[in-house]
Amino acid sequence: LGKDLLTPDVYFRVIATISDYVTLQEEIDQIQLGFDSNSDTLSDVRPDLNNSIRWMKRNVDWMSAQGNAMILWFNENLS
Repeated sequence: LGKDLLTPDVYFRVIATISDYVTLQEEIDQIQLGFDSNSDTLSDVRPDLNNSIRWMKRNVDWMSAQGNAMILWFNENLS
């Protein structure tokens, strides 16, 4: 059943999605650097910005881990 579900297109989409999350992590890091370099101006809203950054990083980490788990499953069960 698994081999019938995994087409090259599905596998490509999983890999592309994980790649997107790696890129997103890099973008989040750049956003955080921007916040850090403007910390005086943003001091009133900094706690909210920090919470947002933490949430974005947790989400990206979770999605990356799930994608990696999918790839491992594909490699173990469909080879």
